[in-house]
Amino acid sequence: MEQVAAYCSNYDIKMVYTDQYQFEALNQIALNVGIGLQPTMFDNRGKNRIFGTLEQLANQRKLILLDDNLNQEAKALRRELLQLEKRRTDGGRVLISAPEHLHDDLAFALTLAVHHAVSVMPSIEMPKSRKMDFETDHVAMTMQAMKHRKNGGDDLYS
Repeated sequence: MEQVAAYCSNYDIKMVYTDQYQFEALNQIALNVGIGLQPTMFDNRGKNRIFGTLEQLANQRKLILLDDNLNQEAKALRRELLQLEKRRTDGGRVLISAPEHLHDDLAFALTLAVHHAVSVMPSIEMPKSRKMDFETDHVAMTMQAMKHRKNGGDDLYS
């Protein structure tokens, strides 16, 4: 957790998303090093919803992964994503995981990050007549969302 805290301090991150497993113990350890944890239900239904977000963005080509020649972690992430399996049980549930004896931690971390990034994005339509400028438009969208929330609205967030 101290390594996580060191990374977080570089970017002034105070809260980290995690799954619900061993949450109470991990949260106490995280609080001791100055980080708050936010649990995400990663049961089968929650996992399917979260992976659905990743799958949708990938199918729409809105998700760009790091070049796997960049480093070993990028190569491992791509490998884990490609080897994930989606299986339906006899009871009709969908299970998503790596094949037995293989890892899926990086794939799950990316999936969780993508899901939360999408869930906090304001859903504001920008004019299509010009090319978007990230710095200018992001600030404008954020300010508009904050003003809307201040006025009691909450429909900008999915």
